[in-house]
Amino acid sequence: MTDANDKDLHLRRERGRKAQAAFRKRKAQQTQQLAEENYQLVQGINHIIGTIHGDERPELLAAISNVSDFAQLTSTPTPQPPTDTKYHNRNSLPSASFISATPDRLTNIWLNPLQYSRISLPPTDIIAYLGTKSKTLAGSLFWSMLEHSQTTCTRDHASPAVLIRRGLSHSKSISEIDTSFIQAMISARVEYKHKGSISPKYAPAAEADLPIVVHKRVELDYREMGKDPDSWLSCLGIQERLRRVAGESALRVAEAAALGEGEDGLVGVMDRAKCRLYDTAVCFGDGPRWDAGVVDGILVEVLGGLVRYVFGNHL
Repeated sequence: MTDANDKDLHLRRERGRKAQAAFRKRKAQQTQQLAEENYQLVQGINHIIGTIHGDERPELLAAISNVSDFAQLTSTPTPQPPTDTKYHNRNSLPSASFISATPDRLTNIWLNPLQYSRISLPPTDIIAYLGTKSKTLAGSLFWSMLEHSQTTCTRDHASPAVLIRRGLSHSKSISEIDTSFIQAMISARVEYKHKGSISPKYAPAAEADLPIVVHKRVELDYREMGKDPDSWLSCLGIQERLRRVAGESALRVAEAAALGEGEDGLVGVMDRAKCRLYDTAVCFGDGPRWDAGVVDGILVEVLGGLVRYVFGNHL
């Protein structure tokens, strides 16, 4: 009986060794095949690049650049940012690794699959405004500020770059950050709201802890100047201020109007309030903030709208 058991154990071990050997062989073959396909792909694109040498029309170069992007190819890891999307920042914050669509962009390409992995972790500053929280007054205000900066508002505003620069100028620790980097931060967050992840091209502006780092700089700067950073209200702060002043029922009416629901007149009041907030916001790294006095002036208008369009019919 023991001999039979030993023989059975030996056979099982032998089958296991053969299965492992077969698996390693298949893995090696797959790796070799993938390497050959990658090599052929690189050679093919290099051949195309060589063929178009001297024909450097922008649309042709852009098309080849798109092909290399789709193939998950990128240039050697010493990229220069393009002139039209410069994510430079003179304050040692991350800068993006964009590469312009030039002949240099299309040579010495190499496979980098990790570069094209989407970012699934949200930046910390938007967590309070995601999901059902995007339907609160605070969430509505927060996303409206970001969407305003992408020129979705038809009202008269200064350019996003001008307003961003103004919003950075209140603190020396962030005043030198390029507006294009802030615009990238905004685009990354809006993309996360709609898609649940962020494109690799926004990776430097979408680091999860970046808002915390920047906010600490601003806070330290304020305290060094003898100012109180807590006197500036976030979107959540505005929501709580309205709740304290007018109560829960009024907050719910304002919340609905901010989402475009309810009386047209009150919706218009909230739309104008959003525009005023957009024009007066400053950047604290973890989202827009406002001087408490400015907020109170805007809330007076909102409460006036509540009286006119909600309670007026009962007076």
